[in-house]
Amino acid sequence: MLVLVGKFPRFGYRRITALLRREVSGQNRKCIYRLWREEGLKVPVRRKRLKNKGHCSSSIANQPSEHINHIWTWDFVSSSTRSGKELRWLVRPHSSTRECLHLEARRSWPATDVLESVMSLMSVRGIPLCLRSDNGPEFVATHLRDSLTSLGLNLLYVEPGSPWQNGSIESFNACFRDEWLNEQSFHGVTHANTGGSQFLDYYNNTRPHSSLNYETPREYAERLGDSNLSDSKTRQERTIKQPSLHLKGDNYEELSN
Repeated sequence: MLVLVGKFPRFGYRRITALLRREVSGQNRKCIYRLWREEGLKVPVRRKRLKNKGHCSSSIANQPSEHINHIWTWDFVSSSTRSGKELRWLVRPHSSTRECLHLEARRSWPATDVLESVMSLMSVRGIPLCLRSDNGPEFVATHLRDSLTSLGLNLLYVEPGSPWQNGSIESFNACFRDEWLNEQSFHGVTHANTGGSQFLDYYNNTRPHSSLNYETPREYAERLGDSNLSDSKTRQERTIKQPSLHLKGDNYEELSN
């Protein structure tokens, strides 16, 4: 237990119990909790604030994800390098399976780059029915909206100043920052993306997820299999042609720094 606590200092006793049960079956949660208290272990618990869910039809409360490739979410998370230069992480969790489908850092994200990135992901994972986001300028750009709606996607925008209406991605962002981002120091964009790939593998394949009964997102997705694909199965098997977008050379120079 202490070895796992040293490796995952932000995990509570329930998640540590789930990891111990992978090694030795039959571990008793109450026994682990008793040992946890004897060792004086504690993870600060965030206070839960009751917030008005609002009446937005695009919110997670009014339009939850029902099956694989039903709703993807996307957002930006900010951090910085050792030199103080800003990094912007584009994150895309899956609302149903809780997988993080994509995680990438750049200095800046023009709307054309955001579009190219999501097109690339859809060519591998299939086209979802909906994309949920806030009203950031990268997500409401006319060219991006026209390109995505032409593929049959429904763009869901939550109300301004209401992040709880997109709760699944806010949950991922909190985990991403608390368990990994706050502990890292990056030399540059390439270094950040190398570490981001490691976090992506850890989050999808190792980290027990409390809302999935402490299964990993990948285990949960595999257990769902084809049973919940319903009418999205055709979409998942479709491939899309990459748009011919012109990227400025400065973006490639930034990635190499």
